[in-house]
Amino acid sequence: RNLLQVQSLKRGNWNVMRVNSVNYYSNPKREVKRIKQYLDRLTGAEEQSGAWLQKYSRPYRFVQEQGAEVAAYITGGVNDAEIKARLALIVATEEPISRNFLKVRLLETYGIRKSGARVEARLNVLIDECKFRRERVMGADYYYKTDRALQIGKFRVESEPVLRGETDTTPFEMVSLIKAALSERVSLYFDELTALTAEVLHLSRYSEAFVSYLSDCVAFGEQKGILVRSVSDRIS
Repeated sequence: RNLLQVQSLKRGNWNVMRVNSVNYYSNPKREVKRIKQYLDRLTGAEEQSGAWLQKYSRPYRFVQEQGAEVAAYITGGVNDAEIKARLALIVATEEPISRNFLKVRLLETYGIRKSGARVEARLNVLIDECKFRRERVMGADYYYKTDRALQIGKFRVESEPVLRGETDTTPFEMVSLIKAALSERVSLYFDELTALTAEVLHLSRYSEAFVSYLSDCVAFGEQKGILVRSVSDRIS
């Protein structure tokens, strides 16, 4: 009877794939992966694998290092106007950018390798005085100049060595990256998504902080109505 059902479906131009219930209950992840691979072959996704990265990514533009200063340059108060101008340049060039990463990038552009609590406090004051446009997401402030910086669509990639750490890629771009990766897949298990995202961002090693951040970004994507996370931890 089963054979006749399959033959009848095939005569109606259906593609048929058999899934053994015992195999599914013993190892559901393996069976779902097998189904996904079969669907990818049917849709031609295998042949186009990786095309999404070129289509949805763009180079990360950044401000070059311009000096070799020391921490006193920031805390002295004499250079406030120049520092604010540099902050504005970084925001305009590297938008959107988190408050923490903005401080890191400012110090890097000045060639300042050592800082402390006084530098941190002074930079917080100067950033507040700049009154940049900002969006608060996942407990952090992200500064930007243009509205398109917050749109879900394209994400930025870097050539090695990379400037951004594990949690410096913005939630907007993480959701864009995930959405783009899923454009040629049915779904991804979270552990598969973690490995793929780390590879795209050139993270040869990643910590629990990155895994937690990625999970929060998936939740952000769910809030936006873009992503869905199933009870079996599949992202679609």
